[in-house]
Amino acid sequence: MPRPTCVVSPQPSLSTKRGTTGLKNIGNTCFINSVLQVLANTTPLKQYFLSSQFKQDLNPDNPLGSGGKLALQFAQLNDILWAGDRLCYTPSDLKRLVAQKASQFNGFAQHDAQEFLSFLLDGLHEDLNRVKIKKYVEEANLDHLPDVEAARITWERYKARNDSFIVDEFQGQYRSQLLCLVCNKVSVTFDPYMYISVPIPKPKCQVSVIVFPWNGEKSPYKVTVSLPKGSGVKVLCEELFNVTDVRRPRSFEILQSKDGKCVVLDNKWKTHSYFHDDKSPIYAFEVETESSAGEEVISVYCIQRVLESRKSCFYCKKAPGEMPAYKRCTVCHVANYCNKECQAGDWPDHKKECKNLTPKVIGQPMIVSLPKSKLTYQRLDEVIESYARYSVNFFRMPPAEHHHAAGDHNLLTDSKKSKEYLFCLNPINENGSGRVNGKISRTLRFAGPIDIANHSFLAVDWKLNKEKLRISDKPLEYVEVEGEDKGNGVLTDSDTGLERCLYEFTKPEVLSKDESWYCPTCKTHREANKQMTLWSLPDTLIIQLKRFSFGGSIYRNKIDDFISFPLTGLDMNRFYAGPKLPQIPLYDLYGVVNHHGSLLGGHYTAYARCLDQYDSSVTEIGWRCMNDSRVTYIDNDSEVMNKDAYLLFYKRRKITPVQFIDKKLLSSITSESQQPSNQIESLLEEKCLKEETTSEKSGSVEMQEFNVDCKDINAVNLVASSKELPTQIKTECGVEGVATYSQSVGSKNVSIDLGFDDSSVELLDYTDIDALD
Repeated sequence: MPRPTCVVSPQPSLSTKRGTTGLKNIGNTCFINSVLQVLANTTPLKQYFLSSQFKQDLNPDNPLGSGGKLALQFAQLNDILWAGDRLCYTPSDLKRLVAQKASQFNGFAQHDAQEFLSFLLDGLHEDLNRVKIKKYVEEANLDHLPDVEAARITWERYKARNDSFIVDEFQGQYRSQLLCLVCNKVSVTFDPYMYISVPIPKPKCQVSVIVFPWNGEKSPYKVTVSLPKGSGVKVLCEELFNVTDVRRPRSFEILQSKDGKCVVLDNKWKTHSYFHDDKSPIYAFEVETESSAGEEVISVYCIQRVLESRKSCFYCKKAPGEMPAYKRCTVCHVANYCNKECQAGDWPDHKKECKNLTPKVIGQPMIVSLPKSKLTYQRLDEVIESYARYSVNFFRMPPAEHHHAAGDHNLLTDSKKSKEYLFCLNPINENGSGRVNGKISRTLRFAGPIDIANHSFLAVDWKLNKEKLRISDKPLEYVEVEGEDKGNGVLTDSDTGLERCLYEFTKPEVLSKDESWYCPTCKTHREANKQMTLWSLPDTLIIQLKRFSFGGSIYRNKIDDFISFPLTGLDMNRFYAGPKLPQIPLYDLYGVVNHHGSLLGGHYTAYARCLDQYDSSVTEIGWRCMNDSRVTYIDNDSEVMNKDAYLLFYKRRKITPVQFIDKKLLSSITSESQQPSNQIESLLEEKCLKEETTSEKSGSVEMQEFNVDCKDINAVNLVASSKELPTQIKTECGVEGVATYSQSVGSKNVSIDLGFDDSSVELLDYTDIDALD
């Protein structure tokens, strides 16, 4: 018996506007959908695939591609999204193909949208590579060539193996410079890029630092620097190089003084420690390095203490006049005894409090750095005295026979004349104790060269004696200097957050020791100064905001800071380092990929608009929010600028002479099935003849003003061939001229004057309407 059936009337087809077709999420594929939607709204890429022009460039034999399958799948997707007959489409075929070529996209796990974008553009490039056979190109040393020539050769060598529409539209060229901090060797390389990954500047805080010039040669001075919150000593040192006259290969050592202890700041120190603690002063000492000294350099951290004379022996209580000079305990340097017998007798009681007794700390800590060959006690004494004079007052009392001399004598003068050292050096540990590695330290000897390589911390113990030497503490003497970041001249207060990100990307940085560069002159790995700049700019510029930071091997964190960015008129001229351009490189935003939420529970959406094919400053289809299968128009363009923006897509602005041409005529000519060039010419000629007849009847001559890109003289020829009127031309580079036209029976004479050397102008006949783009 047949099963009962019912007749279901077919569902009426749902009509939708072009550009509002969504993409179904088939399991954590929002990162794919958002990227595909923005690329589909990239006008040059859209026209390239809708016109089937891409089929001429298909390279199915390229082993690095997918046999042309990826390009065909993307073309099919592009057709569906712009057909305007579906509310939603499931890109399962493209997802399956991507997973076959890149195993990391297999399954339905969440991935990074920028990762997928990079893979997709690379895959399309290989499928559409016009180079069928990639010949081997040998690397060449171009350091001896000027930048312009080296960049040109590098780009030509790259294009010899990589030539596609993707390269033409999306790729530019970096200029990377490395400067050796020892021999000043400069190495410049040029590399292609598809997108720019810019860091997000962290909120900054003000940190005051007292800088001590090398070995106390000049007075210390105080500067205030702006540091990103959470930055460490390396960033602090970099900022100090910007606001001081200290130059590499010398460096800075940073320390603080807390509770009489010398605290050395290393990579564990962060700026938040400075604000959460007691805000102890930060001292930066200019020091020698092995590169600046040409040999091993010994650096020691010193604190100053005073050894006060006691009125009596700690054990027998005898007064000073009743016994010879006291002997001090070599651990605490506070207890003094008549002799060893007194010390032995007092030891059972003294050992309980010995570790808690320390000499009085005075003055400020210091860092002394000297080449190993010059490390004598005399030189050490001179450097310590040079530093000490800014934080302690010390005077030597004159001998009785010299009492007629005026006043007290300064220690700096008297000690050098008498060759008498007024302090002793005692090795201590970082806590200020006299025990080093568990053993009682011994006072360093005064005579001859000394070896302190194994002693990182020393105590400068002044031998206080009211009859010979007076020492008193005093506030540190320094000069106030207003800190000025010499490397921040590019930015202004009106700059957006994106422009500050671009500045952070292009400013110089010092490579860490782990990233040291092999210097061909020094023949060894050296720390180097690295700077990345933009040598050439693509027509479509993709900028990634680096919101995801790594901590350790697996930990990642997302930066949720709001970054403002211009919707129109992004000026890239300040970040451009290549040859002079005929026009300012202005970019208009047309797409944004957003990442909402955290790393564990995030979601991708997109905003996109479609720019006019001939004038990129004009919007053809307005801003839409694309959330997987749902695509909706937004009421306010400002919604595009949000704190979740992750990938920004900009189109370079080009001004083209199309204002005088009927847009309806152009749209009919440039339909999806492009007409041959001879038909285009006939249509334009018909248009011109109609206008010529109208002009003859009126008997008047009109003047029209329009903009034209002076780089594309062919576009001017097309203007001339389509308009029989004198025309005032204003080029984008500011040059003005007059194009005049005269007509005889059956022929045209065209003369063009753009105000520059005729030898630089090449006149060609245009047979393709694409010249206008």
